[in-house]
Amino acid sequence: MRMGVGISFNPQGFSFAVVRGAGEGVQLITQGLVDCGPEAVAAELAKLVRQLHLKGVPAVVALEPDDYSLFQIEAPEAPAEEMPLAIRWRVKDMLDYHLDDARLDYFLLPEGRRTGMPRMMYVVAARASEINPLADLVIDSGLDLLALDICELSLRNLFTTADKELPAPQVLLFLGPRFSLIEIFRGGVLYLSRRIKLLSSDLAPSQGMIPSDPMEAIVLEIQRSMDYCENQFNIPPVGRINLVCPDALRGGIADYCEENLTTPVGPLVPHQLEGAEALSGDRMIQLLPVMGAARRAI
Repeated sequence: MRMGVGISFNPQGFSFAVVRGAGEGVQLITQGLVDCGPEAVAAELAKLVRQLHLKGVPAVVALEPDDYSLFQIEAPEAPAEEMPLAIRWRVKDMLDYHLDDARLDYFLLPEGRRTGMPRMMYVVAARASEINPLADLVIDSGLDLLALDICELSLRNLFTTADKELPAPQVLLFLGPRFSLIEIFRGGVLYLSRRIKLLSSDLAPSQGMIPSDPMEAIVLEIQRSMDYCENQFNIPPVGRINLVCPDALRGGIADYCEENLTTPVGPLVPHQLEGAEALSGDRMIQLLPVMGAARRAI
């Protein structure tokens, strides 16, 4: 049975997840956080690979949002073989570093609902000088590096359940300690990804209550995102808002969203990864991207 590993590097060390299976029958085998400081990451990752007998196992790195930029642009009118060059010229003025140091990738969004609307795409830009060392760490550890993935797409890998099971689009509201975002998926297809400036620490309860100003901002961002997708794409209304946040905030955030939005709200249940549902919200925040990366690795 195939295995896959997801890895994500952070200032404290790295997180990891190991999965096994195929298709929709994928199981979370183990996961963890390694706090070791940047100087010890190479040794600790190599030790982990030895201890878990992972040499040669396919691995995907989930980059953190600080590792790259994500731009939404109109897709150039160019054939597929010329698209990389066309994209380079389209985004060169958006970068704050030399184009020669940029590693670019892209993915198209679904076609709009109105005839004649320009096709949109997301372009990912990262500094080669920053991401190449991350790839080297994985290769040197003995893992078989398949890809470097962005957080937004790693999360999408946990929303690949067939349409017959989740027929309506789904919102993911991810409120973490280092980054937060809103995404809208349907059947594994990403329609929208929007980073939000609020972090989970901004929602720390005061006198037992979550501050109302940041909650109002979150509700507004969710509503704008859902309205945009309904107007832009030929999809039905969102069926559920899936919440990933610290356990101490979950009830208050869910209640506030349900009071101010007409869409049901509940904690995320990763349908595509058996065993992940047992993780707490606090743990899910730290491990969700690497679980999605591991899901892609198989």
